[in-house]
Amino acid sequence: MRHCVMFKLKDGQGDHPYIDDAAKEKMLTAGKELPALIGPDLKGPMSFTGGFDLGLSVGALSACFTVDFICREDYLVYAEHKAHVNFVSEYIKPFISERKAVQFAL
Repeated sequence: MRHCVMFKLKDGQGDHPYIDDAAKEKMLTAGKELPALIGPDLKGPMSFTGGFDLGLSVGALSACFTVDFICREDYLVYAEHKAHVNFVSEYIKPFISERKAVQFAL
């Protein structure tokens, strides 16, 4: 199964934190570390990929991350796992204004 999450970054205006390219790279690197941190607690392998919008389409969201699992149960473990919760709290929530997600079978 695949978990796909897309989000729009805050614009940096007012009291909204702005995320620069270095911080985006830290976010992506931290996401790529999740399989090593969470994988041992899953039944099967987990993969993470993602990136930031290239600016080719008006109105597009800012980023998309996908995480693949072999089963629904692994996704449920991941969703509540301390490493994932910490990743979202530190690297995602402070910088986003909008989030969309979907999970689907592969």
